[in-house]
Amino acid sequence: MNDNYDFKKYGADKIAFLGMFLIAILIAQLLVSMKSGLDFSEPIELEHTGLSISIPTGKGWEAAKEWKYVEKDDEYTLRSNYSTYQGILDAAVNCRYFLNTQNEKPKTLIESQTNDPNNIIAETKIIKKDNLEIYWANFKRPFNIYLGVAELPNNRTITIEVVETSIGIEIAEKIFTTIIDNLNYNEDNLVETGLNFVKEIKNEGLGSQLNNFDSQSCFFIQDSNKSNIGFTIDFLANIKNDEQFTIRGASETFWSGRNPQERKTLFRCDNGLNKYIWQIRVNMRNFQTGATITLDESGVITFVNQTSGRSRQYLNCSNVIPNTLLELLIKPAIQKNISDMVIDIIDSNGQISPTRLSIKPASSTEDYSHILTLQSLFSDESPETFYLNENNRIIRADGNYNLDRTDIATIEKEFPGMSEYISEQMQILNSNSI
Repeated sequence: MNDNYDFKKYGADKIAFLGMFLIAILIAQLLVSMKSGLDFSEPIELEHTGLSISIPTGKGWEAAKEWKYVEKDDEYTLRSNYSTYQGILDAAVNCRYFLNTQNEKPKTLIESQTNDPNNIIAETKIIKKDNLEIYWANFKRPFNIYLGVAELPNNRTITIEVVETSIGIEIAEKIFTTIIDNLNYNEDNLVETGLNFVKEIKNEGLGSQLNNFDSQSCFFIQDSNKSNIGFTIDFLANIKNDEQFTIRGASETFWSGRNPQERKTLFRCDNGLNKYIWQIRVNMRNFQTGATITLDESGVITFVNQTSGRSRQYLNCSNVIPNTLLELLIKPAIQKNISDMVIDIIDSNGQISPTRLSIKPASSTEDYSHILTLQSLFSDESPETFYLNENNRIIRADGNYNLDRTDIATIEKEFPGMSEYISEQMQILNSNSI
């Protein structure tokens, strides 16, 4: 009985050993195949940035076909993974493109890895690639890792990481050098156009754009059925009695309905938009919140949540434009014959987003002169469309909510009983505090 059991056990062990041997041969064949014939994709372009990268593809590589925006990290990624057995990762490529609001230089980002006690540094170098300097390092963790970082114009950063997790495949260096060889960056793009435009506007001064600019703008807020569900009243004008700030903006926005909401903002800046303070207050039925956003002369933007007291800072952001000033930029863009550009915009929630602005003239049969389209590159939301009159002012807009230009008298007729409320808000907007 025991002899029979031992015989069966011996036979099972032989079968198991044979299975492991076959798996080992299969993995070895896959590794040889991967090392002997690496294929790379055609350059994959990140739209509107001038950047394109090729990544490993085919022969077991699971490669992305386009850049993917990752909202929680405010970045675009391009990835390719290789697995040989039961989904175990043997090699991976991860490329990241992001707005560097912490002003961390490539060398600093590399050094943050070299200072990690878990990393054994094998080599560090600087590669000159066309108009870029790529700082890179090879780490042993014990995985084999190649990490490259390059600073792009207008505060952008690209990182390229190749990780080799299986011993013996020895392809990380080849993949990394091939990616660098195929990397292409063209500075003549929409980001560069936007950067130059913002610099020119700042040098010319915002005050020059306020001449003949109607300081008051009123809009109905409409739902998808074009029903008026609220309104917004905006002011933008020069300040004559403030030594620190020369331009002042304010707005009052009201949404009606079962849960009415109002939002007040007060914005003040100097003529060159080198410093500003932006206060936001939101009132709901049982809740009140607010925030303050400031830009100082060193280019640091500070966002403070007045409810929680939490704050965060963005460095090197002197060319980021507050969205409350967008309408002021339309006329100079048209005058400078700029039809397409990307600029960095910060909203009242403290979110900075590279945004594509496209302007095109309307046909002679339309009741508007130009169409302005805004598309955030760091969001999957649909673009917003603005229709401009002959004075390059917005007359209506289509987006998450629709806007339709009106005046205070018409707002009071549409929302009867709110005349006293509107009068009170106008007095608040005319003051220097909300």
